[in-house]
Amino acid sequence: MIIEIAAITFFTRFVFAVKPGKAETSQEWRKSYLPIAIFTTIIVPSLLAPYGELELSIQNEYLIAGIVTLLAAHKKKNLTHIVIIGILVVFLLRFFQY
Repeated sequence: MIIEIAAITFFTRFVFAVKPGKAETSQEWRKSYLPIAIFTTIIVPSLLAPYGELELSIQNEYLIAGIVTLLAAHKKKNLTHIVIIGILVVFLLRFFQY
């Protein structure tokens, strides 16, 4: 069952990334969607389940910091500032024991 789900997921993602008639991904797709997909795969589980179980509450400091950082990223567009804001939010939440 896991292999079937993996195959279906792969097929649905890969079909739209390949140019018709060629077996390689398009340059546009690699520049725009691949980094976002990889980043999301790494970060989202850490934000939603930091201790191994799904935690969608205001007690989840990682989720709050992620949301604040996402809003900052929308405004700032500077990676250094975004990282500093994310670290600062986590620090402040832990300092004040949110």
